Amino acid sequence: MHAQASPNDQKKLLVPIVVGTRPEAIKLVPIIVALRESESYEPIVVSTGQHNRMVEYIFELADIKPDVTLGRDPVAPT
Repeated sequence: MHAQASPNDQKKLLVPIVVGTRPEAIKLVPIIVALRESESYEPIVVSTGQHNRMVEYIFELADIKPDVTLGRDPVAPT
């Protein structure tokens, strides 16, 4: 017998947010915050590394860490 899933059991829809430049970060921070607060959506923040330092600074102000940073060397396994 299978129990029916309640509306609260729904998985969140993943929404990729790609940020490359400082102006993009400034414009997208409110959207990222709203998606994080949503019960229906989960943002996946991707930084392209184009203006890495400037984007990191804007994200730090909003307490956002990218889920993925492109162009960053992966850590070699030990």
